[in-house]
Amino acid sequence: LTVALLLSVLFAGGAIAAPVSVGDTTDGVTELYLLAEGEDGTLQRSAYPTELPAGRSQPISVAVGHGGGDPATYTVVGQLQRAERGANGTVIRDRDRIATWRVRVDPGRTRVRNETVTVAEPGTYRLAYLLYRGEPPANPRTDDAYREVHLWITVTEVSG
Repeated sequence: LTVALLLSVLFAGGAIAAPVSVGDTTDGVTELYLLAEGEDGTLQRSAYPTELPAGRSQPISVAVGHGGGDPATYTVVGQLQRAERGANGTVIRDRDRIATWRVRVDPGRTRVRNETVTVAEPGTYRLAYLLYRGEPPANPRTDDAYREVHLWITVTEVSG
């Protein structure tokens, strides 16, 4: 009985100590996020514009972080989407590509690119940035991107 108890403890300890792999760990963590200048002049994740006068430029920064073991090359596609939020989700009425660029990110590093967004017509828009490994498709969409980040913006008429 003692021998059986010792063997049970040894097997249980071995099972607890055995490494377990969950999911694909070769890719690491890839982050895509937006930054905007805060009141103190630093880039922050919470200082996004939500309202913008028509025709006025708004600076925004796009950050790509890579946690994999090897450098990675991505393509970022910026879109200004004419969108509506409804009970059944978001409906994209129109989309304009406003930016496309390739970025190489070393492991454990983040690359930030400064963009300027200008919207001429009043309305509700979704400013979206789509991240692709390699080349994007001819008609990039939110649902086919590797990573996606967006920001809702209400563009108002300029009075006066």
